Amino acid sequence: MTSDSASQALQLAEMHLVPYVYEDEVDDDGLLTIDAKVLLSRAEHEQFLDLAKRNYFPVLRVGVDPEPRDMRFGGYGWWSEHGDSVKTALFLVERRYDEENPPESSDWAWAQGHVQLMLAQTLSDTSGLLDALLDKLRDKALLTEEDVEDVRASGQIRSPKKRLELRRLEDIDRP
Repeated sequence: MTSDSASQALQLAEMHLVPYVYEDEVDDDGLLTIDAKVLLSRAEHEQFLDLAKRNYFPVLRVGVDPEPRDMRFGGYGWWSEHGDSVKTALFLVERRYDEENPPESSDWAWAQGHVQLMLAQTLSDTSGLLDALLDKLRDKALLTEEDVEDVRASGQIRSPKKRLELRRLEDIDRP
């Protein structure tokens, strides 16, 4: 069963979203996937990025589901700026899918996507630790500000913000 509605409200953890593009699908086993686009304020986009760091979070289709379902991002990140707003595309997959289709039993595409997501999260965490280490070394006068900037500029350390820039489009609604 598939439904399309640009007015379907979603509750993702503590975030209330009303997509301007929305499609969900419940397969024969009752597994839910959601494909949507939302327009967020900059503050909401920051909140969204924090949510994206979680493996799973509760998702409620407001007025449809009596209880939230544990879901994860199955592909997200394409975004574009529009004045003070940010358009963001998201794809949500129910936790039960992962439990019933572990990587060793599912197709290669899913496994590769899951590994890429986990790798991106690990790299993001590591990048944050390296940034903190550089700041600490600078604060203790073991590195100069110029040294820190040289290391950061050399591409040896890619911040989560730089990785986010790689998923930026002129407009997510245009091919």
